[in-house]
Amino acid sequence: MSALRAARQRPGEPAMKLHIRRAGEKDLPLIVRYNCLMASETEGITLSVDTVSAGVRSVLEEPTRGFYLIAEAKPVTSHPPVEKLYEDDGTFWAAEGTPSSPPPAKPTPVGQVMVTYEWSDWRCGDFWWIQSVYVEPDWRRKGVFRALFDHVREESEMRVDVVGLRLYTATTNHRAQAAYRQLGMDGDRYVVYELEKEETTG
Repeated sequence: MSALRAARQRPGEPAMKLHIRRAGEKDLPLIVRYNCLMASETEGITLSVDTVSAGVRSVLEEPTRGFYLIAEAKPVTSHPPVEKLYEDDGTFWAAEGTPSSPPPAKPTPVGQVMVTYEWSDWRCGDFWWIQSVYVEPDWRRKGVFRALFDHVREESEMRVDVVGLRLYTATTNHRAQAAYRQLGMDGDRYVVYELEKEETTG
């Protein structure tokens, strides 16, 4: 399942489309970079690249852990119509006298989310937890996270085994909290507590 949505534009910016897709093995370095940047920006934490790489790989190789979505931006271009194309050894050529279009621009990654699963015995189904949210700084406030969130919501609504969406954020991240409320999410019912194991060596 994929989605194609228009990105918000500022005056003078070229029109762009956002494409949402499932991440694969080739996206591992990108996801690791995004996760490390997110931890540094939101919590002032420097993560171990080796540990994050192993953690991301575990999700990519074991679907029962969850999945990543990547948002890509692609320019919206218009070209003169091509009347006819001839194929020659895998290459397409415009008919003589017909203007040909340049090759399509390569999509640029601009954001990600990870989805993991929490079984609810109360509801006999999974909550999908939205985690590892990151959007490139130049692409913030342009609808990237909303496109990712809408994609997750639409996919979850097609699944009878998914009973809802959840996420958490740092108590000091007020901008994120406001954004989540605008999406219709309720942050008043639960407080998340945690107890992390101390790191061990040797």
